[in-house]
Amino acid sequence: MYLTKETFAEQTGKGRTVVLFSASQSVLGNKYFTELTTTFPDLPIFRVDIDKQRDLAADTNIRVSPIVFVFQDGEILDKYMWNQKDALICILRS
Repeated sequence: MYLTKETFAEQTGKGRTVVLFSASQSVLGNKYFTELTTTFPDLPIFRVDIDKQRDLAADTNIRVSPIVFVFQDGEILDKYMWNQKDALICILRS
């Protein structure tokens, strides 16, 4: 599910949530999202298309993509670059 600026706060404010920021046509972003949703089917995982949601990407200070943010009750718990997948999986399993 893609998030917009309007739905972002509501969806990231409930428990642990994962948000992948990537360009809509990013093959790497698409693969990464599929891997996360398959590995963690019970965890809310969302995407933000940084091409369509430029304001949201700017508000969240996105400088590179794909990048994954882990939220806990609306606060940023951590963030991971696409090449830090092992570290992300460790934190999500804890």
